[in-house]
Amino acid sequence: MVNAMTKTNVVVLFFSCAILGVAAGPGVGCFTGGFKPISGFLPKADSAFSVTFDSVNFQNNDFEVQLRDAIAAWSNVSGSNWKYNFAGFTAAADPHDGRVNITRGTNPDPFPEDVLAATYVRKSLSTSRIIDSDIFFNAGDPINSDPSHIEFDFELIAIHELGHALGLDHNDDCVPTPSVMHSTIAGTGALPRRLGAPEIAAVQYLYSGSLTKGVAAAPLEIDFNGLHESDPSPATKSIAVTGGAWTASASTASSTNWLAISPTSGSGPGTITVSAATANLPSGYYSGSIQLNSAGDSQTLPVNLNIAAPALRLSASSLAFGAVPGGPTPDPQSINLWGVGNRAWSASVTAGGNWLKIAPSSGTLPGTFAVSVSPSGLAPQNYAGTIHVTTPGATRDIPVQLQVAGQSSILVDPAQVSLTDQTGDNLGVVCGATRVKSFGNAPLSWSASANAPWLTVLTPSGLSPSKLVFCVTAGKMSPGTYAGTVAVASASDGSQNVAVNFTVVPGPEVRSSGIVSAASFLSGQPIAPGQMVTLFGANLSTQSAQASDFPLPTELGGSRVLIGGLPAPLLYVSPGQINFIAPSGLSSVAGSSTVLSAYTGSLAAPAARIDVANQSPAVFSVLGNGAGAGAITHQDGTLVSSLSPLQPGEAVSIYLAGIGPLDSPLADGAPAPSDPLARALDQVRVLFDGQDAQLLFAGASPGYAGLDVVVATVPASLSRRFPELVVTANGVPSNRTTAGGASLLDVSPALVSTGSDVEVTLRGLNFSPTSVVQAGGASLATSFTDGPLQTLRAVIPARLLGSSTGSLTLTVADSAAPAEPSSNPVVLTVAQ
Repeated sequence: MVNAMTKTNVVVLFFSCAILGVAAGPGVGCFTGGFKPISGFLPKADSAFSVTFDSVNFQNNDFEVQLRDAIAAWSNVSGSNWKYNFAGFTAAADPHDGRVNITRGTNPDPFPEDVLAATYVRKSLSTSRIIDSDIFFNAGDPINSDPSHIEFDFELIAIHELGHALGLDHNDDCVPTPSVMHSTIAGTGALPRRLGAPEIAAVQYLYSGSLTKGVAAAPLEIDFNGLHESDPSPATKSIAVTGGAWTASASTASSTNWLAISPTSGSGPGTITVSAATANLPSGYYSGSIQLNSAGDSQTLPVNLNIAAPALRLSASSLAFGAVPGGPTPDPQSINLWGVGNRAWSASVTAGGNWLKIAPSSGTLPGTFAVSVSPSGLAPQNYAGTIHVTTPGATRDIPVQLQVAGQSSILVDPAQVSLTDQTGDNLGVVCGATRVKSFGNAPLSWSASANAPWLTVLTPSGLSPSKLVFCVTAGKMSPGTYAGTVAVASASDGSQNVAVNFTVVPGPEVRSSGIVSAASFLSGQPIAPGQMVTLFGANLSTQSAQASDFPLPTELGGSRVLIGGLPAPLLYVSPGQINFIAPSGLSSVAGSSTVLSAYTGSLAAPAARIDVANQSPAVFSVLGNGAGAGAITHQDGTLVSSLSPLQPGEAVSIYLAGIGPLDSPLADGAPAPSDPLARALDQVRVLFDGQDAQLLFAGASPGYAGLDVVVATVPASLSRRFPELVVTANGVPSNRTTAGGASLLDVSPALVSTGSDVEVTLRGLNFSPTSVVQAGGASLATSFTDGPLQTLRAVIPARLLGSSTGSLTLTVADSAAPAEPSSNPVVLTVAQ
């Protein structure tokens, strides 16, 4: 029998290179209730995590049953809005699919001795939110759903590892009695297969309505099932919403917008009605989601729609033909048939006359038959007919209309066209077109004219059927939507209008000093080839999108970035921000400058000039704002913080960008290799409070693009617990961060008025209960609150506000340790 303290479960942590916004991370101490979050990891942004099981080891057996029980244990915590969703089976884990893949024997790293399972938890480097978790069972250890005295309890291990996937660490030092998140397990599972009080408290804290400013929803997932194609739309369903003010929006994974909600905003307890418009949808599985937002936090509620195939499906439910006496015979129209299996079908004309014909009249599914009409000899009027289609188990009737008109008339298709151009683009011309046809396909002469000065007709006349082309030019028109008309006239039949909607949009623009390192956000710094860069501006994209795989795309969400004419691999795009990797080809212009161009579709921002250097090192920060505590980890993957400071002589990893040329050049947009490692060519130094650390490695972080890492040994003696950190590459210094020092994110309110004392709230990390706020040379007492983001409340005297000149700089220091570095500053705007 293996002793209870010899088998341990470990968590291996990785960073993600997706830089999406401001980051934060919980401390490493024990929280009320006896649980401990993983250091530096915030809960998953939404309230659901999809789970897949190993199809080889965990399908159609007792293991599958126990895995379902394990995910149900975490999904049924009272007072939490959390849920694990079973999403099917998988052959292998995918670290980028945003799911929890549970597999056995395919761990990407060798299992250390005495390790039963490992959970790999990935987060966004900028938001610190969990974005993916994968669980690997050690194939070399004896696990069983009903363990003997020499086997280990599979369900207990599964519950434990799913806790890691949610962001929980081992709680050995938090509770006197072992619970599920204890790091050790006996061979037969001395712990019960259920969540203990610490785990329940953790879920309620990390995934509760209170975490999202009190807004919560139930149910967390909507399913529309039991539907068949051509059935009426299903009955609406309801979501109960509680909490503060909220907004909601619906989206679908397909181009068909079948999902609708009402209302889209509210406050306090309310109900969202969810409806699915299925009348025109073919059979299949459809997915959508409802985004519920409150005070900056959001929940994603999946919506699933399943429409079963009918016994018989037709490509059209009705047909219409048109003809004129003496004109051409209308072209035949085809009906496609689908259904179940290779069943026989037959079709016949059951109403109408000899003018309506079909061929062939029978066959096996799937099949096709043609419908034709013969208007010869028919007087001008409307004729109706019916085609009856049958197959075992189903029948369909297709109405057919034939209109015989006394004379032909002009038709335009489409009758409405929407065009878009960029304001201020004097030379840009955008064109559209419509088809000019005639009833009964009789050729008619036509002419066209426009009624707006910005609208030009390029084909003013023709003979139907033909194409009409028209163009628009924005010139100096103000942003907005304009309406114009192209009139198409025929001498024999009046006219038809084409409605032209012209939208003038503000073009993309790059903010002044808006091209910065994604790590430091410092303006005025050159960029280096291979560096992760952030571009700030306006109208940079029509949507938000994130790269999902390697190699990184050079077009994402319709946006592109060219530097010196070279396409930049893109990590993330949004209307106000683009994150990209500087192309390696910029090395040819290092030491000079080049031009950056940003494109939204075909619209280009005015070119911006940027400086290029071989090296431009910048250290990422924990808060993602380029200041305060740096992204520095111990060798077990936990963040260096105020609760887990540097230890003399230990090796730490420092994450940065712009380290410079590598001994193994990387293809643009490709991840860095792990064997061999890509090392920095030039000298790299790490200084803690000006003291050199022993360098162990400097180069590209394996598995990522644009992310560098430096591994160094902390000096044997340091004058401060949280020293200032600077990394230099070939003599070029990085931004200044600290190793675990106080870090400020923001201040609220950000704008205050003079004349009276003002209470402000500062958010950040690595604060101590003895923290003070430094403002205008004064040290102000604070009220301290712990949490994933710590807060300090302080009262700023009116005298300090009255003496400021439009702004007041605030920093945080520890009154009990005055020698430690102060935090990065935040600025409070003061209105006189």
